[in-house]
Amino acid sequence: MTGKRRALIVVIVAAALVAVAAVAYAGRFLGDAGATGDEYRLESPIPPSGAATGTGGPGASPAMTDSSATSTSVPPEASAPATPAAPPVPRPGEDTTGVPAGVTLTAYTGPLRITKAGTVIDGKRIDGCLDVRARDVVIKRSVLTCGDIMIKIEQKTANLTIEDSDLDGAGTGFVAGYWNFTLTRVDAYDIQEGPRVGSNVIIQDSWFHGMRPAGSDDAHQDLMQTNGGSNSTIRGNVFDATSAVAGVSFNAAFQVGAEFEPLENVLVEKNWFNGGGYTVNIRDDPEISNVLFRDNVFGPRHGYGAVSRADAPGIIWEDSNVAESDGKPVW
Repeated sequence: MTGKRRALIVVIVAAALVAVAAVAYAGRFLGDAGATGDEYRLESPIPPSGAATGTGGPGASPAMTDSSATSTSVPPEASAPATPAAPPVPRPGEDTTGVPAGVTLTAYTGPLRITKAGTVIDGKRIDGCLDVRARDVVIKRSVLTCGDIMIKIEQKTANLTIEDSDLDGAGTGFVAGYWNFTLTRVDAYDIQEGPRVGSNVIIQDSWFHGMRPAGSDDAHQDLMQTNGGSNSTIRGNVFDATSAVAGVSFNAAFQVGAEFEPLENVLVEKNWFNGGGYTVNIRDDPEISNVLFRDNVFGPRHGYGAVSRADAPGIIWEDSNVAESDGKPVW
């Protein structure tokens, strides 16, 4: 074989080898004619939940990591936990309590000492304090103005109902009551003290506010108070024992005790309480049993705390009694 022919064969063989290599290299990207394309699809940059990720960020290969390398991914900022909201409770006010809009009041000319059973007073402006001594008396859609004891129930069988009415204390009055009465959608204001809760009392959907100072440092004014009694329900009311006068504070929105007789079987639920030294001030009296507080919300105003002695014997205080500000239990 001549030298020229030998050189030509070498060139042909080299060219063939180059062609084969080129075809193989191209096949890595193009695949064969029968491929579906799935075999060559790029991996998603977002790994499946729980899949390992490398230091290069989500989707990077976990292989061949350098222990001295620092991750370039930036972790998301932690979100501040949301402030839990206090559970909604009814907030009776000027639109839902007192004399309904459109009622025309006329002067009440009947007796202030009521002795006739079944007496109904409707749509009246009552100037004076009531002394109820009969059963089944109803006062509705009326305004009672009294600067002393607004409602006296001398007999424990009186069974008085007051609804959709205003109780105006004229700056010096207090609601009183004591036994066997129901207050529904009542607006009580400009008072030194509110209702006294004895036995068989229902106070619901009402608004007690606008307390006035008694002018004595030892007055110990309470917006509502019980000194004993049984079978009463306090539900869905606003008790706002605050003053618009700077520097004036009151003893409690609800003073709870059993000084005069045992206190038992009382339900206090879904109210909004505010103000006082302790908003709910509970005495450590021995004859208290089955007094349940639940689902009440406490406003921001108090001198010492929302409640005192919530763990006193006979008091059932649930964690559902919470602060309006953060929804957390107040005890």
